[in-house]
Amino acid sequence: MHSIKAEEGYRSGLTSELTFAVTVWALLIATLISPIAFRRALRQAATKDENRSDIGSREKMGKLEDLTRRNHRDFEVAMTPTRAFGP
Repeated sequence: MHSIKAEEGYRSGLTSELTFAVTVWALLIATLISPIAFRRALRQAATKDENRSDIGSREKMGKLEDLTRRNHRDFEVAMTPTRAFGP
């Protein structure tokens, strides 16, 4: 979505070629790094909770795995090409 806006800005002359290139690279890097960073943040949050109380730690890790699976599924659905105007 944002890459389309960046491309429109470049084609209409609102941005330079350098600005367009930087925008595309930033979007690519963010797309690749965000699932990894999100998983790491979830693990750190689960570790903090686990340190507070060991009761139910297996259950907490199961919830973490469920959240990670849901995140991956949502990402795959969002990245699936759709046909907005017909078959």
